[in-house]
Amino acid sequence: MSDKHSQTQWSYHSTLLILELTMESKVTFPPYTQTRAFEDVAEQIRDVILGKRLSIGDRLPSERSLAQQFQVGRLTIREALRMLETEGLVSSPHKGSSAIR
Repeated sequence: MSDKHSQTQWSYHSTLLILELTMESKVTFPPYTQTRAFEDVAEQIRDVILGKRLSIGDRLPSERSLAQQFQVGRLTIREALRMLETEGLVSSPHKGSSAIR
């Protein structure tokens, strides 16, 4: 290889490194602060339960219906319901349905 080719290659890589470092310093992102979707869903359901808009023994809508209402996946609904179940607010005796405790 010639010295000229080596210098060109070095110059190119140096320029890329400088550009990369410059972009790093110009672009900063704030830390992620939002809650996860299932936490938001659980909070809204919790508010309904604690606000006495549902009574003990009342049934929540099906997972599918809740997923459509919240516009999230059923997995998100399941995680929210699991969270509320560990808090003692709902029970899930049957797959897909939950009752207020």
